[in-house]
Amino acid sequence: MKQALEETTLILPPFYKQSFSYLFFFYSFGILSYLSFPNYNLTPFILFIFPIFLVNWAANNKHLERTTFILLLAISFLLIGNTSMGEFQKSNLSEQAISNSEVFEAKIIEFQKKEQGWSKGIASITSFPKTGEALKNPIKILFFTDEKFKGEIDDILLVNSSLSRIENKNNPGEFDMKRYWQTKGIQHISFIQFENYQLVDKQKASYFQQFIRGIQKTFNAILEKHLQNGELSIAKALILGDKSLLDSETRNSFTATGAMHVLAVSGLHIGLILQLLLGVAKLFSRLISKKIAVIVIVLLLWIYALITGFSPSVIRAVFMFSVLALSQLSGRTYNPINTLFFTAFVILLFQPLYLFDVGFQLSYLAMLGIFLFYKKIESWFPTKNKILRYFWQGTAIGLAAQAMTTPLTLYYFHQFPNYFILSNLGLMLFSGIILGLGVFLFLLNFIPFIGQLNGLLLFISIWLMFGFIQWVEKLPGSVAYGFTVPFSMVLILSVCIYFLLKIQITKRTWLAFGFLFFLALSNLIYTRWDNLNSKHVCIFNNNDLVFTLKKGAQIVCFYDSEINEKHKVEFMLASYLKCYPGEINYISINKKNISAQFGSDKIKLTKTASGKLLEINGREIPFIYSNKTIFTEKNSIKMPWIEGERSLKNGSILFDL
Repeated sequence: MKQALEETTLILPPFYKQSFSYLFFFYSFGILSYLSFPNYNLTPFILFIFPIFLVNWAANNKHLERTTFILLLAISFLLIGNTSMGEFQKSNLSEQAISNSEVFEAKIIEFQKKEQGWSKGIASITSFPKTGEALKNPIKILFFTDEKFKGEIDDILLVNSSLSRIENKNNPGEFDMKRYWQTKGIQHISFIQFENYQLVDKQKASYFQQFIRGIQKTFNAILEKHLQNGELSIAKALILGDKSLLDSETRNSFTATGAMHVLAVSGLHIGLILQLLLGVAKLFSRLISKKIAVIVIVLLLWIYALITGFSPSVIRAVFMFSVLALSQLSGRTYNPINTLFFTAFVILLFQPLYLFDVGFQLSYLAMLGIFLFYKKIESWFPTKNKILRYFWQGTAIGLAAQAMTTPLTLYYFHQFPNYFILSNLGLMLFSGIILGLGVFLFLLNFIPFIGQLNGLLLFISIWLMFGFIQWVEKLPGSVAYGFTVPFSMVLILSVCIYFLLKIQITKRTWLAFGFLFFLALSNLIYTRWDNLNSKHVCIFNNNDLVFTLKKGAQIVCFYDSEINEKHKVEFMLASYLKCYPGEINYISINKKNISAQFGSDKIKLTKTASGKLLEINGREIPFIYSNKTIFTEKNSIKMPWIEGERSLKNGSILFDL
């Protein structure tokens, strides 16, 4: 019994040392409970339980046991999390009102115009003029526009365009776009063309907003003056957090090497800027006190966060570094993990949906991994050589962060960058140089020769970094695809990694979790092998018929559209190929009947009165194109615009050959 209690103490930290770790989990479970049981009103329980907790806290009741105290605390914050999520989800506009409204008045709050193709933005609906319904709380929507669109941020538009819910197509490996936008408080989408809107008013931004946007425009103009094309897109992403110019090739290269986090302003960037500002402050140590220097640096970090778009990762990083810096300044001792969970807890109080934001999750897991495992991993290779120690410490940080984030990245992205250690070593060198040169370019741009030299050095640094990333990407086996990991496996792997790398743990516990980790890893490897060698037919949720036949490493894709539409099909199948990798060939059937041979499999597609008929080795699969068809066969598949069972609207359909 004593040994079990000691082991529990090693596993779970004392409440008084990491109180916000407990509060974060209690509050998060409350958020999850609302999403699981949205129709249950738990407010009466809060009104009953929370006063009891407060009375016992205030009275400092000596008879109140520690376990009872934590239990009351857990119930209280679980209920608070449940209620706050419920309040956050409430809207004064019914779903029916949204779906029936095609005319609305909206203010543009975010917009990035592209020279070609559709541009994306976010608007806030304030009223529905036809119904006369004004909104107490504006509703944010996602919108896309064509090249002729002339709207700008803060414009108020009268729009004549339908609103529809953002839905996933549920094709294999597809990113959960619905949840992604829900975490930003957006559930609806609209396509606004030039002839479908008129300008109602140009609302003037506040002086503070004008100040921030002025800085953004100035910094963008400076980068555009010295850089162009790919180097400009990388610089804007890495320094300013603007990823709008990144093309698919650049994104794929950074993703394949495990370096995509460099292009999203996060803790890495904030830490580097903090070190840079601290170094500059030391040069003026005789002129300003340490206290004033720290306060000024914290303010500059928050201004930088505003300039880069106030993303969850930036908020987390700046907030945490601010708390750490101010804690050190006050001379009080602090627990870094408790500080980490304190920042997460405060952020969720204001925006509960951030709990489901992928960037928020990976950002906090990476920092948690560093705090938990860095010291132990760093001790594996002690060295007195300064250069080796510098690179090993960087490697240890990367390993600690990767250990905690890998299960979740496999779950979301179905791939693993095999050379992430190599790419992180290169990024250790380049990212600091690029960020430093970027900051100095903003400061020294007005000096002709120095500004040009700084811009040239920045260009060379970005060119070398991207060249290095592309080299790593082209190494044999740079990326392992084919992982389809259920969330239960994510939890098992995460718990096992925590226990195996924990600093203080008994040998018996280590062996037990080591065996569990071996079983989980074996299951992961077998599932990937099965995906690589599977033989199946996959029919995709797409308005034009698209289906693939996979036999081991060979895949053939048939798509019922023009050859020049191939790029759209390739974009859709990119996620599928992460789950079921192989060498793929595309064949445009373009509304025609086909008869083909794929290895030993015979494929035939013909038109019918109700749609199309696919035959594979004599097996018939009818496709229903008309909702007027009354009688359908049991194995028939309905196209996405037709409701009902076995409709592609519900997601892709996959069956074994």
